[in-house]
Amino acid sequence: MKNDIETFQKAIRLQGEEEPIRTPVTEEHASWIEGLAARDEVKSLLLHLNFKDDFPLGSNCLFGAENRLKENRELKPVFSRHFVVIGSGTSGDPVAIDIRRIPGRVGYLCHEDLWDDHVDITNPEDSFFELAGNFGSYALLAVTPGKHPLDFHGTLPG
Repeated sequence: MKNDIETFQKAIRLQGEEEPIRTPVTEEHASWIEGLAARDEVKSLLLHLNFKDDFPLGSNCLFGAENRLKENRELKPVFSRHFVVIGSGTSGDPVAIDIRRIPGRVGYLCHEDLWDDHVDITNPEDSFFELAGNFGSYALLAVTPGKHPLDFHGTLPG
């Protein structure tokens, strides 16, 4: 996790931003994170990403604490057992971290599958497009112009 945070800080510097303002972890957030079926390293990362406001990362956006909690409470159970939404891509596809693996893979969830009640998902992996094997690598990819896909379908910029 330490490497993910250091790499995230490097990505922030590369895009010329100040570090996002973190907010104290509320009892509600701590309880939600503790209740996740996630490895401790992923829970620690989620606690670190407890921002006051949404934060731009390249063309993506990482959610602030309140938005992240709201988005995850609205997930279908089949997704919430595997992923935590941490942000959004330009097309509206949620950026999610795989909470079952170390280091947590990061990628897009197909927003059509997520919100359409007529779509029956038995394997959430079918709705996940991996961007990076860990959060730090994702952060660097996100701030590298023209290098990361813009959506679940793998659309490249330009």
